[in-house]
Amino acid sequence: MRDSIYLVRRQLKTVLLSACLSLSAIALDATAADYRVELLVYANLQRDDGTEHWPVPRSLPDTEHALTLGTNGTRLLDGSRSLQASADALRRSGNYRVLLHWNWQQPGWAPGQGQPIQVQIPPGSTLPVVTLPGELSKLAMQHLRDSLTAATPSLSAQSPLLDGTVNLIAGEVLQLDVDLIYRDPSTGVPLQLKESRRLHGGQLNYLDHPRFGVLTRVDPIAAAP
Repeated sequence: MRDSIYLVRRQLKTVLLSACLSLSAIALDATAADYRVELLVYANLQRDDGTEHWPVPRSLPDTEHALTLGTNGTRLLDGSRSLQASADALRRSGNYRVLLHWNWQQPGWAPGQGQPIQVQIPPGSTLPVVTLPGELSKLAMQHLRDSLTAATPSLSAQSPLLDGTVNLIAGEVLQLDVDLIYRDPSTGVPLQLKESRRLHGGQLNYLDHPRFGVLTRVDPIAAAP
């Protein structure tokens, strides 16, 4: 599996470098009042030859207690997106599909006070999802928990394509905790990307799994004087 992850990372670097991104190297200020978070989730379209075994999720995202964007000082943003060039490059490559591309503003919660935000693509959604879906299900993760008791767990076509949480923590450094479950349409098997990442200021950061991954950028929004 390490070889697969290395190969995906090398391919992604090639694709993203070709996008000629102009990302400014600003330092992240952990004292900022708010932050702008941009999240781009993509799927790997290259056929899985079946030689790799992806472990079944053991601990699942706590979507039941997650925030929906638009509550507790969060809001989805419209307008230009810093990672649009990356999204275009992934699409042009033919090897990746952009699943979700959100851009939002939120408070900078300190460690221990962070509030995860639910990220979900309901079944039947038009891809990529760039606006907040009308209804987010809090029950989908419980259905998955029930299915994990089976020998070979799988998700039905009525399950969300993507479900989980993203949590930005503003301590001495900025940290992003990602816990996402992706339903690979070709197999129906749930795949999990669960990782914590220290963020680089004003730069493209990516978290990857051989079958899907996340590109993100976080920028501070200075408090008004």
